[in-house]
Formats: sequence, structure tokens, C-alpha cells
Amino acid sequence: MRALYSFVIDENPRFIAEGRIFLRTILAAGVPPRDVVAQVTARSGAAGKSLAARFGVRALDLPLGPDGEYCNKINQLFTLADDDFDVLVACDTDLAFTGPLDEVAKVDCVRAKRVDQENPPLEVLEQIRAFLGFAQQPPLAAPGCSPAARTYALNCNGGVLLIPRQFMQPLGEAWLEYANALNEHRHLLRQWVNHIDQVSWAFAMLKLALPFQELPVEYNFPTNIAKKVPRGTYARPVVLHYHRALDRRGRLRLSGIRLVDQSVREANCMITGFYGRWVPPVAGVLLALATIAGALGAHAFAGQWSAGRLRIYETAVEYQFYQSLGLLLMGVMLRGAGPDGLTAAKRLVGQRLVRAPQTLLVGIVAFCGSLYALSLGSPSWVGWMTPVGGALLILGWLQFAYDVRRL
Repeated sequence: MRALYSFVIDENPRFIAEGRIFLRTILAAGVPPRDVVAQVTARSGAAGKSLAARFGVRALDLPLGPDGEYCNKINQLFTLADDDFDVLVACDTDLAFTGPLDEVAKVDCVRAKRVDQENPPLEVLEQIRAFLGFAQQPPLAAPGCSPAARTYALNCNGGVLLIPRQFMQPLGEAWLEYANALNEHRHLLRQWVNHIDQVSWAFAMLKLALPFQELPVEYNFPTNIAKKVPRGTYARPVVLHYHRALDRRGRLRLSGIRLVDQSVREANCMITGFYGRWVPPVAGVLLALATIAGALGAHAFAGQWSAGRLRIYETAVEYQFYQSLGLLLMGVMLRGAGPDGLTAAKRLVGQRLVRAPQTLLVGIVAFCGSLYALSLGSPSWVGWMTPVGGALLILGWLQFAYDVRRL
């Protein structure tokens, strides 16, 4: 069975930032580029297609939906009508992945997750039902984060929709029909007009009575309201729906829930490219400096300094050189422990491996730096940094030995 993942890039610059997170994580999670499609509106200009090309995924021109904003994803069902796949995974752009959805995609039923909160309220849904001419109230259920509330059982979050290819055409037509109707009567949605595509989808599903199975929350997990999701009702999240909850560095914010934050940290490591990407460049700079320092010691200082002073300087050069080589080795191993092709457990080990080069770097600066300073005539009290730096060097290698054995 082949699942095809599709997402939208529109004109707002945030779509480029979110699209970058989407692509980095979904490809690192093991989904091949041929199974990912960026649906690009004309308003995004060349930026959307350029982003898709950078990651080696296909870009398609996406016509705007009825409102030109919230309903744009509807046309994904039509632009992919001629593609060869089994299940369409229609996605919001603000998603991060730690694994594919192969195990939950089914060719005989539509899958989606019920809304987390009462959006829009049941009263609004009932008014829309009367307007659209549905005589009977559909089955009700509790929103995921509001057990006491009630909504339509088919009022689902549009972040992840799994639609078998055989249902795409009729569902797309019914979805577009109701989106057009509601767009012409937007007052019916009141302040919940941003849910127009979600509500249209629910009534399209009601009209067609397509087979449906609810998607587990871990495949569309709302990290922005993670503490409201009842504990014990979900496994470790696979798809993180972060709803723009990013930090200033463009990474997903932690939720404060350990199980969720395991996935958040894993996704953030995917976003940065590989674990400890700073290590090889820093090691290269330290090796270059050690080479320069060694040349200075051999040619500029050898005839001018005392033997004891020169010995301290040469010790600093020697330790900087060999410890920097070790740091470079750690960087190479960290690249091998990156997210591509590893299990979730090993990706988490890769995160822990970053501790060792951090400790080693501080040890190099403290140990070698203090020896350089002493050889250049600094006060003797600087010498207290030398044993501290040496202890950090030892600790860094012990950390490395402990963590690397688990890969």
C-alpha cells in the first residue's frame, strides 16, 4: 500500500518556515521524497516551488479554495486525481513527523481525529445542519479535550486526513459543495469562520456516509494544548500538530509532558539536520589553531622561552590537537547517529550523545586555555582551571563511552 502525503504552501511567509519543518521531519522519519507533494498556490510565487525542489519533492500548482484561505486544501483531492497511490494523507503544513503513517492508513475507510475542543459549538453546527437541509441530527461524541462537551462525531480536525483514493472524487465534490455554500453564508459560523473547511468536511462525510474510523490522537497530537489531552489516552506521538507553537529558533516548544516531549525533542533534532551539527566545524577550527600554535612554539618561542615555560606551552598544543581529533571523531559518529534510517530509540540516544562533545569542548578550553595563559605569563591562580579542565576531558570521554555503547 502506498500513502501519498500532501500539504499546502500559500503566500504567508510562515508557510515557508512550516513547510521546511514539515519536509525535514517527514523525510527524516523515513517517508521517501516521491511520496510527498507540496501543493503550491500562485500567491506563494517561486518560494514554494523552490522549497520543494530543495528537498527533492514534487510541487503542484494548487487552485485557491472558495474562500481563498481556509478551504485551499480541498483542491488537493482534485490535483492528485491522476496519481498512482492508495491513500492520500492530506495534511496541514504546521506538522512535524517522527514516523510514517503506514500502519494507520487503510484503503477501505476514511480516518481522521475528532476535534480537540468544541469548535464550533454544537449550537452552531445545528444551525448549519438546518440550513443545509439535513433532517436528522448525526451521532454525537465528546471532543478530545472536553469530555463534558458534545460535538458531531464526524467533526474532525483537518490537520491529518487519511482518504482512500477511491473516495477522493466524491468526497472532494461534496466537500467543495458545502464549502461554497458556507462561504456564501459565513455569518452562520459566527466567530468560528476559520473552521469552515472542517465543518464542510463533516457534512460531506455525513452526506456520503463513507466508512470512517477515528484516528488515534498520537497521529495528530496538539502540542499547543498537550496538557489538556487526558493522560493515558495516547501513546508516544507520531505526528505533532504544533499550531505555530515554535520558539525563537524555529523549533517546536516543549509541552511539559515527558511522553510528548520525547517526540518534540526527536522532531527538533530532525529540524536541525543532524545531531550536534556544530561539532565537526568546531573541531576543525580547534585543529587549525593547534597547528598554528605548534608552529609558533617551534619557530617563534623555542629560542626565547625557558625549557619549563616551553614545556607548558607544548603540553597545551599537544592536548588541544589530540582532544580536537577526538572531538572530530565524535562529530562523525553523531552524523551517523542522525535521524535518517534509525529507530526512534536510537534517535533518542543520538540526542544524548551531544552531551559528550559539549563536555569535551569545555574541557579543551579550560585545560589548554589555562596552560596557554600560564606559559604567556598569567598569574599562577589561573592554574586552578587546569585540573578542572582535565576532569572535564575525562568526564567527556566517559559520557561518550556510556552513550555510544547503546547505539
